[in-house]
Amino acid sequence: MNIDTVVPALGANLIWQTLLLAGVVGLALRILPRYAVGARYQISLVALLGSGLLFAAPFLPDLTPDLSIGIAPQSAPQAVQITETPVTENAARPIGSFNVNQPSPFPLGTLLLTVWMIGIAASLTRLGLAAKTSLTWARHSQKIELTNQAFLSKEIDLRRSAYVPTPLVLGFFRPVVLVPQDFDLNLKNPATRAVLEHEIAHLIRQDLWTNFVQRLILALLWWCVPLYWINAQICIEREKLCDDIAAKKVGAGRVLAAALVDLVDQHPKHQPLLAIGLHPRAHNLAERIHRLCKEHPMPKLSKRLLITTSIAVPALVGSLILAAPRAIAHSPTPPHASSHMDMEDISSLQYALFKATSLGRIDEVREMLAMGIDPAFHIHGDGSPLIIAAKIGHTEIADLLLNHGAQINRMTASDESPLINAVKANNLNMVELLVQRGADVSLGQVSNPRHRPEWRSPLSTAQKYRHTQIAQYLRNHGAVADTRKTAPRRIAPGPIVEGRLTSKFGVIRKNFDKTKHTGVDIANKEGTPIFAPADGTIIEVTDTYKDNAKWGHVVVLETPGGIKTIFAHLKDSQVSQGDFVRQGTQIARLGNTGKSTGPHVHIQTRKNGKLIDPLKAWPTLAR
Repeated sequence: MNIDTVVPALGANLIWQTLLLAGVVGLALRILPRYAVGARYQISLVALLGSGLLFAAPFLPDLTPDLSIGIAPQSAPQAVQITETPVTENAARPIGSFNVNQPSPFPLGTLLLTVWMIGIAASLTRLGLAAKTSLTWARHSQKIELTNQAFLSKEIDLRRSAYVPTPLVLGFFRPVVLVPQDFDLNLKNPATRAVLEHEIAHLIRQDLWTNFVQRLILALLWWCVPLYWINAQICIEREKLCDDIAAKKVGAGRVLAAALVDLVDQHPKHQPLLAIGLHPRAHNLAERIHRLCKEHPMPKLSKRLLITTSIAVPALVGSLILAAPRAIAHSPTPPHASSHMDMEDISSLQYALFKATSLGRIDEVREMLAMGIDPAFHIHGDGSPLIIAAKIGHTEIADLLLNHGAQINRMTASDESPLINAVKANNLNMVELLVQRGADVSLGQVSNPRHRPEWRSPLSTAQKYRHTQIAQYLRNHGAVADTRKTAPRRIAPGPIVEGRLTSKFGVIRKNFDKTKHTGVDIANKEGTPIFAPADGTIIEVTDTYKDNAKWGHVVVLETPGGIKTIFAHLKDSQVSQGDFVRQGTQIARLGNTGKSTGPHVHIQTRKNGKLIDPLKAWPTLAR
């Protein structure tokens, strides 16, 4: 992901997207009658919240492959483009010829990002000061104990304040209603009750929290001018909604209308952003008074009109999210790669090799391998360059990759092995090449369809797809359909780890904040071997599991049935991410790394994401 291309494109997209969003909101509000305040409020609020989703959309998984609405090809992230220029043997091009992380002569993206961050910091500082002001106003107010709060629909924390010329509400967890020093608190007065019921309506509706979210979105997208208009519509319709609630509680809208007229000249010059008041501003006061003074009930809104206008904004937001160009959609996810390159390298250099392989561009593949790009990486769900070469049947590229260190017998749960993929493609030439270069004809794994697990090996795959010629070739080279019945285990059957069970699953540990133990602990001396409990794939090997070093060195094994087993506090490991391992294979050694009270291994097991007792999942866990 290149900042100098992604940030300007993201900014330009958000400007026209929010402008389009504001246009649709304006059209919907123009179509809807003014008395339909509930629908008008919801439409405006959904639009503002949707703008936050539009900001996040480029960083979500790509739901529509190869869709690039909004960003022209030349402005797409450089890290995912490969030049169409043919490669010659004598050309000594630099890395920049692949358009990978090529520096811009003018770092526009960096400059815009800096300005953006400064604006966000200023906006958040403003919100922080508003919160401080609200707290100051609340602290310096005088609490009022009303003996007749039964006249109100809800008991409130009512206070007098010298700071406020008109009533308002503020505070999130302990909201208060502030009124001026000279405010009439005689609850037998209908006007007093009407004003307080208006503020109570804000509290009941949780408008303070909604307003807080609005302000956060405006702080994040402070430069998207159309959002300020949408936010203003939310505030206008929200006041009308609370007017209606208060008028219904008091029984007379004219009473609140008169109170609004009395308060219009006392509107505060400064009010905290996080507070909500009556807002009797002159430019929308006339409409509010007109609504409150109507004697007859509001007409019923047409269902067809309500449905049509209500789905317009969500439909637009959903369409824009689906169509949004993904800033990282085509970049391999670094945690699934086995290479030791950093994130920027994985998303550019290795992807360039992966893409060139998939397109069959042998000259580009040769040049990138000559530059030292390691082909022994794997993209979860897509495979490795060698798997791609096996799928498309490009024997020259496959041979080239093998010459530069591609792993021929690497088996993964989602992408299987290069040989199995060649068998699926019914390409005998590729199968012959892989076998001649050392592919294990009996290497397989248990696939896990929902209804019935099955053993998948090169021969069983050939038989399944009725590729008889390939099946016969594999048999001639010693393949069997079910290697589980004939292949010896690497280690004799036994416990997963030798040791003493020191802490069971689910027990409450007094020394750990009285939390339930999420796994089991087995203690022994450092270096005690740990074996795979079943055939599976190593999906993670890390020293910062869940971005936390307290787990120490960790290996995560995924086995059939949706089971993931975590081995933590290890001394070291004998496997790499993406490796397929057989049951009984040593995967690690017991250690004392991370937040540990002594040499032990913490084993945690999840089935379909839910914690289960490892002793029930693996009965032979320890001896």
